[in-house]
Amino acid sequence: WAEIYYQKELEWRATWARCRISEKAFWIHPRSSATPPNNL
Repeated sequence: WAEIYYQKELEWRATWARCRISEKAFWIHPRSSATPPNNL
């Protein structure tokens, strides 16, 4: 389990979420390996 804090309507809230261990990356942003980097 992991405790997650987030802000909603200028108030911090906390919730619990079930989690599991991942052996490899489950999300890779396309810009993370862009060569040369794109203009922002």
